[in-house]
Amino acid sequence: MNEIKVLLIDDSETDVLLLIRELKKAGYEVKYRRVDTPGNMDAALRDGAWDIILCDYVIPGWSGLEALHRVRELGIETPVIVLSGHVGEDMVVGAMRAGANDYIMKDNLRRLASAVERELREASARSESKIVERELQKTTRELELVRKMDQLKDEFIGMISHEMRNPLTVLLGNLSVLKEGEGLSPDDVSVLTDGAYHEAHELGTILDNLLELARDRADRLQLKSEVLSLPSVIDEVVASLNPGDKERILFDGSRDVLPVEGDVVRLERILSNLISNALKYSPSNSKVKITVVNVADRKVMVTVSDHGIGIPESEQKDLFKLFSRLETGKAYAGGTGLGLVVCQRLCQAMGGRIWVDSTVGKGSAFHFTVPAAVDIGMVPANVSESPA
Repeated sequence: MNEIKVLLIDDSETDVLLLIRELKKAGYEVKYRRVDTPGNMDAALRDGAWDIILCDYVIPGWSGLEALHRVRELGIETPVIVLSGHVGEDMVVGAMRAGANDYIMKDNLRRLASAVERELREASARSESKIVERELQKTTRELELVRKMDQLKDEFIGMISHEMRNPLTVLLGNLSVLKEGEGLSPDDVSVLTDGAYHEAHELGTILDNLLELARDRADRLQLKSEVLSLPSVIDEVVASLNPGDKERILFDGSRDVLPVEGDVVRLERILSNLISNALKYSPSNSKVKITVVNVADRKVMVTVSDHGIGIPESEQKDLFKLFSRLETGKAYAGGTGLGLVVCQRLCQAMGGRIWVDSTVGKGSAFHFTVPAAVDIGMVPANVSESPA
């Protein structure tokens, strides 16, 4: 079991026990300390080196943001995850601006273990950076961060409102009908419940993408590169789909491709976004094909293709811009393209790139590359990366 030291800034012993239980379920051996006053927190920060800090947003007589500001004022770089019972635009922006690494809802603690794992990896990467270089750039970086975070505030609020409005409207509508309950058959209840669950899942995905984009804009997107098998990563993403979507996926690539160097969490996010779009923009009875091949220049290429509505050439140049959406085939359209923006930023951060080939009425193929962990050597003449 992996041992971690957790500082919990929370006034509820019950909530703390739930958090610790969730981490233990994920295989962590947890040593923790709970504090709920500024003095106790300062003492805890002086007394020990903590691997992760879990901070409640609401603390009677105090606040999570005040605690977060204090942690950062002391120059402590330990990852901080803020937790709350409800989400608000100002709350998320405020937490991120104050230096939080992530934001998790208390009624959805399933994300906690994966968020902790990711932040521990990122903390390890940060600790390996050169101290001298960081000190020389500290003043400039802090001034730039303030400027970017001021700009990010307005953009972030706009993105949250724009992205979350539609799924939240459907979710609340379904729950309202279920609450009334009059004249509903068991089939009606099942349809409404499934719809509410789907929209809640969409909200979770949107929030994850927004947080990734916020990290990128604030120059806080730290990657943990490791040697990975892309087919195995694809298997994990497909396994997480609901049964109906899983049946539509066709893996048509080689399982003998070279291992790659990348961040597994970010690769899974790229694949999830591309697969979700392919399923959304294609008929429900069609297949979504995934292929993986070795290409030149020490890269491995993944392709996610569908038989959907296709994208006009005039619109393809805007696909990787914020809030771009298709004007063709509105029956399948949805979202605002934020997922593709996140895919592009993550691909670039890992040393790859992403592009699209599409024909209206025939479908689309999104390709992205990941650096190989070893030299590819000879590559078949008909397998090459698309020109930039």
